[in-house]
Amino acid sequence: MVRNFIVGTSIAIAAVASAGVFAQDKSTPIPVAENRIAGDIVYGNADAPIEVIEYGSFTCPHCASFEAEVLPFLREELISTGKVKFVFRNFVRDRLDMAVALATRCTSDLEQAKRLKTAFFTRQREWVTAQNPPIAITSIALTGGVPTSELNECQADKVMMQRIIDDMKAGHEKYEIKSIPTIVVNGAKVQYANYEELKDKLKLMAAAQ
Repeated sequence: MVRNFIVGTSIAIAAVASAGVFAQDKSTPIPVAENRIAGDIVYGNADAPIEVIEYGSFTCPHCASFEAEVLPFLREELISTGKVKFVFRNFVRDRLDMAVALATRCTSDLEQAKRLKTAFFTRQREWVTAQNPPIAITSIALTGGVPTSELNECQADKVMMQRIIDDMKAGHEKYEIKSIPTIVVNGAKVQYANYEELKDKLKLMAAAQ
């Protein structure tokens, strides 16, 4: 089974909502989510007949595997045909997960956000196990073109943080998410035993269009 199971999802949502991300100067005004990507990270044709949504976590190893094994297949074989739109939607599990979700969206450039997302998944072990994870996250964001000053503002952006939490709560309530990554195709949760089975199901759906 290529998924991480979630224990006490409602508790996890509450914990993420109440916890700070990075230590912040209390005198710093809280910025709003302007010129930042506050919602989904979307790949492909907005009008594609097939919408594939991944609910994923940046601290989930199986989600990192999805990024490495399934997303390239989707981009090369299905998204490129115009038949499939892929949506990444955060299912945040902890403070570090939220910190990276905010860092990834610390840009108005969707392509940069995608590159940041891939970088954080690819280097997941590095920042998750770092002696000082915030410094490791800051370093990866800086390499991805996000200045430290801008990153600090994003980490304090309560509007963007709330949007991520609201999307996560809505997904949990609508699809009864119990493990991640959870894949939803055209509004229906897809069951699969491994990524090869998932790829085959998606290819069949695309071929039917």
